[in-house]
Amino acid sequence: MPTILKTTLLLMASNLFMTFAWYGHLKHQANKAWYVAALVSWGIALFEYLLQVPANRIGYTVLSLGQLKMLQEIIAIGVFIPFAVFYMKQPIKTDFLWAGLCLLGAVYFVFRGQSVAQIPDLSRLAARMQVPERQIAAVQLGQRAKIDVEGGAVPTLSGRVTQISRVVRSRSKAK
Repeated sequence: MPTILKTTLLLMASNLFMTFAWYGHLKHQANKAWYVAALVSWGIALFEYLLQVPANRIGYTVLSLGQLKMLQEIIAIGVFIPFAVFYMKQPIKTDFLWAGLCLLGAVYFVFRGQSVAQIPDLSRLAARMQVPERQIAAVQLGQRAKIDVEGGAVPTLSGRVTQISRVVRSRSKAK
């Protein structure tokens, strides 16, 4: 799964917990003491953090801090609006639209110039193979090679042997 997708999915789940922790008590615990609501919200927020911390650590491997924050804000508003309208029964306002458009503008400025995906150059694919010691004598530099990938999702690849290691692993056995 791509890193940005994994980050996004974790942040979406995290934001569900965050939104309930921040605002759910307004519907369910309005008649309870504030510290009871705070303790319940804190318990819900624990699950938010169990998802949010890994999401941010994973996302920070490919996104800048600003990009990660902007992604979080877009997800937060995307989770909050349905929560407010459907769960809390709040009216839909055009202000939601304007706020969303402002966030999209911010996303543009934070992410511009960033490639969304990279397509690898498959013409220069390298593969490292382990050949059992008893069969290594049959392998020669320049020899043509065909590589079949299990599952059949990739067609048979072809190439040439460009290097033979001098290291022999003791675990290699002929089958």
